[in-house]
Amino acid sequence: MITYCCKDCGGLITSMSALYGQGRCYVCANLGKNNPRFGKKGLCGKNNPNYKHGLTRKYKNCIDCGTPIQNKFAKRCTLCCKQGVNHPRLGKKHSIETKLKISNSRIGKCCGKENSSWINGISQTGYPHIFNNNLKLKIRQRDNYKCNCCELKEENHYRGNKKLNLTIHHVDYNKKNCKEDNLISLCYKCNIKANFNRDYWFAYYTYIMENK
Repeated sequence: MITYCCKDCGGLITSMSALYGQGRCYVCANLGKNNPRFGKKGLCGKNNPNYKHGLTRKYKNCIDCGTPIQNKFAKRCTLCCKQGVNHPRLGKKHSIETKLKISNSRIGKCCGKENSSWINGISQTGYPHIFNNNLKLKIRQRDNYKCNCCELKEENHYRGNKKLNLTIHHVDYNKKNCKEDNLISLCYKCNIKANFNRDYWFAYYTYIMENK
């Protein structure tokens, strides 16, 4: 491991300070070499009575290699965390009984026939080539760039700070059926809601498409 020292007092500094900064510790950088108080006892480097390996602040050490670390919540330094050699669960595996308990606890919560949204494996099939950006744009133009459920306009459609296009939803949940009367424009939130209670939303969007 490469260590970097302050060019004034010789105390340890970070690689960022050495390579991209002034090459000085925090105290020396603040005082400056021409400051009359520079290097006086109790202020800088080895003259500081609290000097410990060049670190004037209270740091705790990595439990593996003993290197001082700044994060008061961390137990290991960055290098030891990346190596993972001393990780408490390194090389350990769950027993068969534990694996069965984890598997049984997730029944009905993941994909598959136990899921309430399961419809004969339709959700696992891919979209056909005809379902492309040109078709999506055509559907959004037909719907006047507005969600057919909450009437949110596409110009106000955001997810966080990112602006998104309206999503195109298959009314009958069949990805292979890309007829225009089976496609409808929805915002992100309404499209997610349509994945639950599908019988209700199928009837609701079918009614909307029939009355367009």
